[in-house]
Amino acid sequence: MKNRKLQKHFIRGVFDTDGWLKFSKQSKPVHYYPRIRIQSKESIYGKEIGEILSKLGFNYSSWDDTRRENTVFYYEISGVPMLEKWIKEIGIGNIVQGSRYLFWRKFGFFETKLSFLERCEKIDLNLATNYINVGAPDIS
Repeated sequence: MKNRKLQKHFIRGVFDTDGWLKFSKQSKPVHYYPRIRIQSKESIYGKEIGEILSKLGFNYSSWDDTRRENTVFYYEISGVPMLEKWIKEIGIGNIVQGSRYLFWRKFGFFETKLSFLERCEKIDLNLATNYINVGAPDIS
């Protein structure tokens, strides 16, 4: 995990499987404020997520949920500058999360009540390939 390129691959894989991109209202009537969230059960790699995010220069908040049988760790990166840094350096390979980003990028906000297919239609995302790669083309 000392290799910066491998750290980016690791974080991208964790996000694509155990993360999500959401948008909150904050001070506006629409969901516009981006938040990248990753959750992980208590494990060696789960604790390393925060260390890697710090090494890669991401500002994040973290907390744990000990009410569950197995503790769950949460990491959250918030704001437009951090999202743009994420897209540039890490990218998104998960088609659902990628479509959320593309919708927000096109319209400046996110519609929470749209289905995945409705969202893809609004952003003209071709589902024939069933693959998406948003940002960070040089890490793959």
